[in-house]
Amino acid sequence: MIPQPCPKCGDAATFSKKRGRHYCAECDHEFDIASLTVSPQTIFLSYAHRSDREEDYDISEELVLLIKEKLEQDGHTVWIDKEGIRSGTQWRERITAAILEHAHFLSFLSIRSVRDPGVCLNEISIALGSSRHIQTVLTEDERRVAAPLTISHIQWHDFQDWREIRAGSKTGPMGEDWETWFSNGMERIREILVNAQNACVEGDLQKLRDILDPR
Repeated sequence: MIPQPCPKCGDAATFSKKRGRHYCAECDHEFDIASLTVSPQTIFLSYAHRSDREEDYDISEELVLLIKEKLEQDGHTVWIDKEGIRSGTQWRERITAAILEHAHFLSFLSIRSVRDPGVCLNEISIALGSSRHIQTVLTEDERRVAAPLTISHIQWHDFQDWREIRAGSKTGPMGEDWETWFSNGMERIREILVNAQNACVEGDLQKLRDILDPR
């Protein structure tokens, strides 16, 4: 987990699964990423749509909508393809335009979404080619889902047990119930959004320093 600057003392704070919040060992301060000032972001959600064929059924859509709702409650603008899978030049132009209009790209990895060839792989390629901020969410058993090589270096958010935990037949790794476990998962997604925003701000400041440098 990427260290987050403590808003109280500035030292590096890390996410504590036990507390469900970020914790600073230097000053004992606890805080939520959501409590930090984050300007509204634009986020594209990539996932495999439901299919009428049983062999093509994908479980991700329900989780996608849950995460979408939370992100929108945080004030972010979230885009999903409501029309389902389409092919041809018109589809590619529409999807490309939507990805380019959103700074962040959240890819939901399932058995169906990583199949090759597949629409989701095309979306990932477009996101990589346009330098979007990419996050990945694992929605099914990692033994059956292999992240595309192009994004295999990105550590996914592990939601593979979400159905069982939500149904109450399983708890989180620390014995968490659904509400706590899901909240912790959203906290990690928010953390990346905060870090991406901070990186953009630092990049803008560096450009300004370069411009004003008397050399």
